[in-house]
Parts: sequence; structure tokens; C-alpha cells
Amino acid sequence: ARLATPYPIRNGPLLSVRELLLVNGMTPELFAEVEPYVAVLPARELRINVNAAPVEVLAAVPGFSPELAERVVSRRLLAGPIVTPAEITSDPDLAPLFDRAEGGLAVNVIALYPEVVEIDALGRGGDSGPGHRVLATYTLRNGTLERLERREVGS
Repeated sequence: ARLATPYPIRNGPLLSVRELLLVNGMTPELFAEVEPYVAVLPARELRINVNAAPVEVLAAVPGFSPELAERVVSRRLLAGPIVTPAEITSDPDLAPLFDRAEGGLAVNVIALYPEVVEIDALGRGGDSGPGHRVLATYTLRNGTLERLERREVGS
């Protein structure tokens, strides 16, 4: 409330990195220094996308072995992305990792789709016009894309 431009306090997690500029004491100069090193993620726990994670990341998931991680990556390269949970649970080596009743270690760690998507778009005005760049970050929440951050950058 004491800032030059007061705003109502949401009292929750930041929705975008640019909200740091609203923190008392944050200056544009300081923000420019820290921005490359910070990120705002969805408020809920993030999961590992089984269709994009490399072997090393999957091997770090509780219950996965390096061999099982390699097999999952090979499977998606040969047969395409894993689209339904049934594709995971039909594999006898993977099924126990996702069975809540058996204490499945990976059930809350793996996702089938990306939970955060970054879009970097560049447009040009005519043949020699200046470029215009838009950076946006979205998350999938309750089946709907929700924008977390959007910035326009002159290029």
C-alpha cells in the first residue's frame, strides 16, 4: 500500500516473475539482474512428463531403474507418446509403480502432458519493419490453458 502505485495484495504465490517488481524494495535495475535466474512455477506440485523426460530424469523417479527408464524412452521413440494411463499400467514392470494400492512410488510424480508450456513468438512488420517478440508461459489447469506470464520484447 505504501508503493508509488499501490495495489491490492493477493496474499498468494507469484503468478509471474514480473510481479517481483511489486515487492517493496525491488527496483527495475535489481529485477534486471535477478530475472534470468528466477522462475515462477504453478502453485501445485510439478510432475515429470514421461513423454519428454530424458533417461537420466526418468531414472531418478522413485521406483524407476536406469534400465526401465531406457525402455520407456525407447518405447516412446518407437511407438509414439504415451497417451493414456492404461498404456503405462498395461506394462507389467511399470504397473506396480502407478498402483496406489501397492504404494506406487511414481503415481504422483509422472505426467503424460506438459504442465508448463513456454511460447516464444517473433513477428516482423513488412519486409524491413521492426520485429516484435512475445514471450508467454502457460499452465494446464482443470483442462484449460491459464496464462502465467506474458511479455512483449522489442527485437
